[in-house]
Formats: sequence, C-alpha cells, structure tokens
Amino acid sequence: MLVTTLPLPAFVEGRYFDVLAVDPPAIALSTRLVVGGNRLRDVFLDPEEKDLYPDWEGATERPVAGFRQSVGTDTDDQGFIDLAGELSLASPRFRTLARTRRRTLPVDYRVGVVPVPG
Repeated sequence: MLVTTLPLPAFVEGRYFDVLAVDPPAIALSTRLVVGGNRLRDVFLDPEEKDLYPDWEGATERPVAGFRQSVGTDTDDQGFIDLAGELSLASPRFRTLARTRRRTLPVDYRVGVVPVPG
C-alpha cells in the first residue's frame, strides 16, 4: 500500500473520516490513528484529542465543514445518518456546528500539540 512507502507520517481517511490506512510513523505521533477508527468521532468525543488543540472550538469548525462537503447531497446515506446522529447526541459542539448553514471554509492551518513519545 502506498501509505507504508512514504518517508513521513501518513494516513488515509474515507468519506466519513474513517481511518482506512495508517503507517507506523503516524501511529508514533498519535495512537488514536488506528484502522477502523474515526477522526471526526475522535475530535468531538475524545477528551485527549481535545487537549491537543489550544483553540479546540476553532479547530472543530473545519472537520464539520469537511464532513458536509464530503456528504454533499447524499444525506440519506445510512453511514452519514448514523455518524451525524451519534455525534449530535453526544457532542453539544457538534450539534451547534451542524445547525449552521456554512458549507465550506477557506483553507488555513491550525496548530495542534502532538506529544512525541520517548
């Protein structure tokens, strides 16, 4: 698989932010990057993930915008319904962002704190 041949930390996400592939350098940076995990779920439901962002609330806007963009008009898809329902019930922040009508956001870069093992 291409991900394992790259000389840098890398992972591949699916349409709903499911982790499909991850290489060892990426796992060394974040043990939450596991095949079958879900990055959107991590951002909103994992307290340790929240601690990585000095401005967590600001950092949550882009994943929701990306989720909307990925889904497009396919809002009757069961994967979307299940994940959006779970996050809406469990995360007040996701619920707030999901109610907004903003579809996309300009690209910028957010700073996160990644503790390096060792």
